[in-house]
Amino acid sequence: MPYVNVCLDLSAAMNAYKFIWNFPLKFNNVVIHLGDFHFIKENFGVIGGIVEASGFEDVVYQAGVCSYGSLKDVLSGSHYNRAWIVHSAFSEALERLLFQIFLKENNIAIPDYFYDACIDPIASCAVITENASSLYSEYQAFKEEARNGALGKTAQFWIRTTHLAVQENDFDQRVLVWKFSLPMYFALNKQNYVRYASYYVGVFQNIDILHPGLREMLDKSGLENRN
Repeated sequence: MPYVNVCLDLSAAMNAYKFIWNFPLKFNNVVIHLGDFHFIKENFGVIGGIVEASGFEDVVYQAGVCSYGSLKDVLSGSHYNRAWIVHSAFSEALERLLFQIFLKENNIAIPDYFYDACIDPIASCAVITENASSLYSEYQAFKEEARNGALGKTAQFWIRTTHLAVQENDFDQRVLVWKFSLPMYFALNKQNYVRYASYYVGVFQNIDILHPGLREMLDKSGLENRN
């Protein structure tokens, strides 16, 4: 069956869903996707609500990443570009700190050829690929332990609040990101996102039953967003 994939922001999707629910036979090949732009903005607001008054503002301000006057817009997610820059920089800093702890606790020294690869990546490619893959796997296991509380509640808090996903043409990852966000919407009383995102996740967790052939279509062609 040929499907019509329509990507909409939540406010428009709410009305579109009503048509589909009221006329299921007429629109049985129309599939609504929730747009990523407002989804990301909403997540910035959710993260801002979680980290507010945690020391996040002081770190960002003292690092010179953002002025105090703009922090309100960053925490609310209303200033998309600035929020993206601030959260990306903050996440990068936390990732580097965690990696330093990983190296120290496991008594690991970065080999010289890792640094040589920065100068001549082609010549070092084979060695780097094998060793970097092993190091990365060990670090991810360490990070998962920290996410579960192995390094204490503070580390666990920051790892969970900076767990942002990168949008790729990966259907399963897309659904996982939405599913991961649902508890935060419940906690912060984002009623519309709770209601419609829960439905959205439920539909796409059962995509092979509800929309046979759609998964292959999305994997092949991707999903273009027009917000």
